[in-house]
Amino acid sequence: MALATYPLVMMLGADDQLKPDCLELVARTYEANNQADGYYWMGVEYNDGRPDQFLPCGAAAVTQGLWRVSGGFPPQTSTGAADAALISLLSVHLPAMLVGVAVDHKPLYWYRVHGDSDTASLGTWQGVILSTRNLVTELWQPPAWGRYG
Repeated sequence: MALATYPLVMMLGADDQLKPDCLELVARTYEANNQADGYYWMGVEYNDGRPDQFLPCGAAAVTQGLWRVSGGFPPQTSTGAADAALISLLSVHLPAMLVGVAVDHKPLYWYRVHGDSDTASLGTWQGVILSTRNLVTELWQPPAWGRYG
């Protein structure tokens, strides 16, 4: 995020896709919110036919300011699901920073479900991942950036 040249950065899985009007709607939402720092999440369509999801998830654009305020992906989540931990701590501590993009619209993000995905391969770690997410959320404190704040 520190190297981004635009204040809003889209997160995208390597084998996922954005729907044609995704970036335009994200930019419009960002502008409509006076370029507020936040986690701009969107609906997800899955390739395996499961129901579309309209909840904060890894399908999002994030601002540099969100990273400064929240600390970004907690380093403790290196075992997996860093996005889930970030969403959890935002939900509890900074809920106004979760901004839905066109949630009354069709999904803007297409997710490829397959057995080799990071999520699928972490099944045996789910207990550790969930415990870590919960602990990171409970103990979260705003980062102390010192001279970089």
